[in-house]
Amino acid sequence: MRKAAALLLILASGCFDEGPDGMPRLGRMGKLYGGAEGLDTVESPDRVDAFRLRPPSREKDVAHYNDWPTVGEPVRLPSAVASRFSHGLTRESTFPRWEEPKVCDPRPGFMLRFTSGGRHVDVVFCFECQILFTYRASESLWYANFDGSTKAIAGLFLQIYPNDPVLSSLATKSP
Repeated sequence: MRKAAALLLILASGCFDEGPDGMPRLGRMGKLYGGAEGLDTVESPDRVDAFRLRPPSREKDVAHYNDWPTVGEPVRLPSAVASRFSHGLTRESTFPRWEEPKVCDPRPGFMLRFTSGGRHVDVVFCFECQILFTYRASESLWYANFDGSTKAIAGLFLQIYPNDPVLSSLATKSP
């Protein structure tokens, strides 16, 4: 009975996770970006725009962080910065704690919109909690903890918003 339970637990954990065609599924990255199409959009975007976010007023009920009001106009990322974000955000090592629960009230301040072939994936960052959330339009996809990558991510955002004191502090903070 114990062996059967252990085998069931291993299979349920995704160790042998295959799709109906026998090909391996995309694992955590696929879950984070909503499947192969979303992952491809983040890995190889045609364009990436950055947004500063602010919390909605108390009177407004906003269901998703990617619907929070923006501050100023979006900033189109230079291709070198966009490429570094794409590379970092599609690597397992960026998310050492993945979806471990945290006790925090996220208040994201930045969002990236990866666009490719008419599709887009939004990645919303809360530096206070070190959590990012992903969306495809109004569909909430998943979240991941980026502890350990905060300095690098803040450093990339600092290239877009060079006068931001919070980003500057995060980008130079000792681990």
